Amino acid sequence: MKLIDLRKIRKEKHLTQMQLSELTDYPQSFISQIENGHSSAPDEFLARLKKALGVENIKDYVLEDDPKILAKARGDYEKGVVSIDMDQIPKSMQVIVQQLISMLASRDARIERLETKIENLYDRFYGPRKYKARSAK
Repeated sequence: MKLIDLRKIRKEKHLTQMQLSELTDYPQSFISQIENGHSSAPDEFLARLKKALGVENIKDYVLEDDPKILAKARGDYEKGVVSIDMDQIPKSMQVIVQQLISMLASRDARIERLETKIENLYDRFYGPRKYKARSAK
C-alpha cells in the first residue's frame, strides 16, 4: 500500500472522483480518502488505476517520502482518527468489524462514566475545582 497523489493524477486526466470511481470500480468515498491522505492505495487499486488511465509510471506520484504526508498520517493515528470503508472489507468480515466498532464505542462510554465518577469523588473529597479536566478524544 502506498500514499499517492491521486488528486494530481485525476486532475491531469480531467476526471471527477465519481468518474474515477466508475473506471476503477472503487467507491468514490475511498478515492476521497486517498486524496485527503486518510488512506493509502492498495496494490490492487494501483493496478486498476494504471490500466484505466494508462498511467505508466505510478512511482512519479508516490508521496511516501513526503514528510508532511507522513506526519499527518502519524498524527491521525495518534489522535485515534480511524476511518473504515466497509465496502473495502469482505462481506464475511463486516459483521466482525461492526462488533469491534460497537465494543470500542461501549468501552469509550464506560471510560467516560468512570472519569465522571472519579471527578465527583475528587470534588467531594477536596472540594469543587475551578475547571473540569477531560481527556482528549
